[in-house]
Amino acid sequence: MNDLGISLLWVSMQITVLSLFTVAVYFVAGRRRPQVGAAATLSGLLLAAVLPIVAVSPWPDWMVFTDHVVAEFARFHSRLARQGSNGSGIPTTLTVSRRICLVRILDRRRRSC
Repeated sequence: MNDLGISLLWVSMQITVLSLFTVAVYFVAGRRRPQVGAAATLSGLLLAAVLPIVAVSPWPDWMVFTDHVVAEFARFHSRLARQGSNGSGIPTTLTVSRRICLVRILDRRRRSC
């Protein structure tokens, strides 16, 4: 099955769960006040209409960005390692928050390989 088929299958399951939740809210709230039941039904229908649009809309590929950042950092790190570092393998010219962020990215990258 291709990505579009998987997305449409996932959306159909989401709409089913949303519909069951909407029916439950309608029955509970509609007994006390019919206006609240109508609002719940309208909300469920609007969300059910938006879900397929969001499912097929293009989203950025975050892994490509992460791979690019890791590759750029590796080049930067190797260049600075030739110039010198503090012994931890992290370049000394980076701020503390940037060091922590880059170490986390590299750790995740090593674990996934």
